[in-house]
Amino acid sequence: MAKKAVGIAKALFKKAHEDNKGPTVALLEYRNTPISGIGLSPAQLMFNRRMRTKLPVSGKLLDAEIFKDVIPKLKERQTKKKFYFGRTTKALI
Repeated sequence: MAKKAVGIAKALFKKAHEDNKGPTVALLEYRNTPISGIGLSPAQLMFNRRMRTKLPVSGKLLDAEIFKDVIPKLKERQTKKKFYFGRTTKALI
């Protein structure tokens, strides 16, 4: 899992360098991108609201919200990943 995160970060910074953007802008865009299967971004999960970006957004969309159905969605996503990962693994012994 850590290797995947490092790979994502490297690709993100490489793309930001190619587009002549700063790494902070790239991180902001990444943190505001919704996670598939959950529909919320990492920023929304952490701060319970969207973060302000360079795109113009209505003030109401930046207000705090409480997301109550996140934990079941995260558990469902985790079990799905575990199922697909477990299909190809073999016991070490």
